[in-house]
Amino acid sequence: MNPLSLNNDPPENLPFHPLRGNMFRLFLENFKLILFFVPFLLLLRIGLVVGNFSLILLALLALIPAGPALAAMYDIGYQLSRQIPSFDMRGFFASYRANWKQGAATMAIQLPLYAIMILAMMVDGERPVWMMPCLALGCYLLITFSIYSYSQIALVALPLAAIWKNALLLPMATGLAGLLLAALHLALITAFWAWIGWMSIPFVFLGPATLVAWTSWKLFPKLEGALLRHE
Repeated sequence: MNPLSLNNDPPENLPFHPLRGNMFRLFLENFKLILFFVPFLLLLRIGLVVGNFSLILLALLALIPAGPALAAMYDIGYQLSRQIPSFDMRGFFASYRANWKQGAATMAIQLPLYAIMILAMMVDGERPVWMMPCLALGCYLLITFSIYSYSQIALVALPLAAIWKNALLLPMATGLAGLLLAALHLALITAFWAWIGWMSIPFVFLGPATLVAWTSWKLFPKLEGALLRHE
């Protein structure tokens, strides 16, 4: 948990974009982030190819340490959005340690749903016509839940139950922008999985960190109004 004081915020009319002047920092943070996803991606890919359920289960368990890493990346993104001076910013691993419990628990509660979707993808033969729309909707809802859960972990000091409850309600409070951001995440994840060879290049060098920083920049004004000032 990383509660941030609103009293030290910079003037709201100061023009800023979190990607401007921070690409090298995001480049470095991206490598730290993907370190926590590599075991999952490798084990899942191998498990799906050979049809080994034990490897798939192991891949899902390997996702748990990635939860605090996502929260830490959102923490970096929101600090950039708030224009926190670089010498005052929390580092990735400091945030990871601070967010370990809540980030890991948030990832863990999503694993059963991830398992259901992966098993549905493994269905041989012709799939029912309703399966793909349901999978897409399930992925979209999980992504939306993740964005708002990890955003809260990065921004405010709340118990897990409140974070998870808010993650279900905040998409309605942030309006169309929040819904479109989740759709963008889904499209990029789908493209990455479909063309993993080509997409691995932006994934490794900048993609996830840039997406999180841009998402944080877009969501922060809405989250500040909907959540932070009522904390």
